Amino acid sequence: LDPHLEASVRRFLCGSVLQSLTAMNALKSNEVKVAAIAGSLVAGLALLFLLNRRRRSWVDRASTEDVCKMLDTLLEDITEVKRRNRAMVKELAKSGVKFEEVLFKVQVASPPEILNQLISKFGDQPDVSQRIQRLAHPALAPQTRDIAVDKLVEVHQDMAAWIEEATDTLSRMPASDLQRATNSSKDAARVLSAISEYLFFRVEQKYGYSEDDVTASVFTHSGALRRMEEFNGLQQKMHDEMSRVTALVC
Repeated sequence: LDPHLEASVRRFLCGSVLQSLTAMNALKSNEVKVAAIAGSLVAGLALLFLLNRRRRSWVDRASTEDVCKMLDTLLEDITEVKRRNRAMVKELAKSGVKFEEVLFKVQVASPPEILNQLISKFGDQPDVSQRIQRLAHPALAPQTRDIAVDKLVEVHQDMAAWIEEATDTLSRMPASDLQRATNSSKDAARVLSAISEYLFFRVEQKYGYSEDDVTASVFTHSGALRRMEEFNGLQQKMHDEMSRVTALVC
């Protein structure tokens, strides 16, 4: 079963079971109601079991080419979501962008549930590993500008401060707003995506560097940066703030 089709079928089945349960509440006989509900739950669980078995079967049957095609499609989806998010933030900036606004409007691309299984099985294949690296940092521009090491440190000083500001904003939010930001799922992905979009917009606004510029330059100068105590400290501070975010949301 194709992973994207599986997700659609899973949502359909769950919705059908819930609709059946809602309709059964109108039945007058408690005995009939209990029996009907039990029957629906058994049927729904059986179907979901079959889906899980088919999902494992698809992973077992998948070839490297199948996985590459799926990752290419996922990269297209993620890149398109990033483009829409970037356009959204720039539109908000016309009236003075605020982190809270980005948080409630940002979009997140959802990878298929079997992605981790596929990475475990095919991650050592060169074609697959290259695609996984591109998924981690999808580029929006074909070319990037190189940023000097001292300027990279300056950029990260600001990024660390902006992350702390965003985290402080989250810590002051009512629980109901945090639930709304994560669609009540306690999933930090949406919040982390909002922080990333907000940070790199601020970087581009102040320095004129894109996210791709910063990411590529950090990779290019990784050797020199690793030897700099100040940069390592900034990286650790940013990591600690992201851990705070995850703790607040989850």
